[in-house]
Amino acid sequence: MTHFRQGTMIRSAFSGARWAPSAVAAAFIFLVSSAPVAAQSVGIRAGVSVDPEQFYFGAHVQTPPLVDRLHFRPNVEIGVGDDTTITALNVEFAYHFRSPEAWNVYAGAGPALNVIHRSGDGVGYAFRWR
Repeated sequence: MTHFRQGTMIRSAFSGARWAPSAVAAAFIFLVSSAPVAAQSVGIRAGVSVDPEQFYFGAHVQTPPLVDRLHFRPNVEIGVGDDTTITALNVEFAYHFRSPEAWNVYAGAGPALNVIHRSGDGVGYAFRWR
């Protein structure tokens, strides 16, 4: 294992593989196409992180409630900056709390596959629970 600023990175025999981002994108498309399109809502996301210092952007698809107010929300994010590119495929579940307002508070969790490329380091894979 190699220590990485954001956490522990798992090196793989596939280090340097250029197909990894395409595989992540294909998996995301497979996940979001499994439910009827009319029953989904699509959203975008963007922000900044501190360690590593990055700008990130991505998109998600949210299904209708699976049970009560629990939604399935797979998403993909790409972070760039600090000589590092991170591609994340997140398989999230989001529980929306009741609110009289048009917006609401939610809690989410789920596993993630992070493909991390640091300039000069090759590609590493990290599995994390968010």
